[in-house]
Amino acid sequence: MEALEIVSLILDAHHANDSNLPNLEALARKRKSGGDTPFDRQVLSVIAARNNWRSQLLAWHKESGRTSFQRNFLLACATLRGASVAHVYASTADLASVFGDGDPSLRGQQEPGVIEMVDSIEAELLADDTVTFNRPEWDDAALEYFWVDRPLSRVKFLEWLADAPLKKPKAALETLTDAERQTMAERIGSFALRWAVRHRRQEPLRQLVWRWHNTPLWPSAVELLTSACLQTASASYIHEMLLQWARTGNAVRRQAH
Repeated sequence: MEALEIVSLILDAHHANDSNLPNLEALARKRKSGGDTPFDRQVLSVIAARNNWRSQLLAWHKESGRTSFQRNFLLACATLRGASVAHVYASTADLASVFGDGDPSLRGQQEPGVIEMVDSIEAELLADDTVTFNRPEWDDAALEYFWVDRPLSRVKFLEWLADAPLKKPKAALETLTDAERQTMAERIGSFALRWAVRHRRQEPLRQLVWRWHNTPLWPSAVELLTSACLQTASASYIHEMLLQWARTGNAVRRQAH
């Protein structure tokens, strides 16, 4: 499994636009010996990705003038991968409100716009109005960084996470297709499952089951739990969790079981 992950990182780095690969500190040393080549950048990107881009994300968060709106936009882009940038932009305002970071007014031109925000998180706006990161696994690393860095915001983040695929930013004249909503739910479910199993805490999955019940996303929640039951890494914990749910008086959790 680890070998497959490394191969995936190598392929991502190989397909990335060289001009957008990170200017890592290690390259400065290589320049002195004439070693600053696209291949060097790709190799160092893979190494950094294996380390969850921790030092690079730390530098980004510490940069002078960094705002909570930019941090929340990075988190929303990392979470809602593949969603239209209008949906991500609107979701960033929701996240800021959930965190108590103020209520940014995105109507008019008071706050930075989409193009400026995408540039501020060192991402790229594609022709189909979606946001992409050229650094391999940068979005997963950003989620990991937030989870470790902001432990007192985890509960609020999980609430926002469960609601995100259900939101409809009508003011932006944007709607999610069923396929886009499904993809978003799978992405969010994967993150929730990973953290639930790693920390042996039910909250991430419990939030999804509770919020997605009686919505079009309910089949996604059931499929997530079913798949987790069949995977070696998560099966024992999920079986134990579902058994606990079956013994509770909560009808929604029993139904998920």
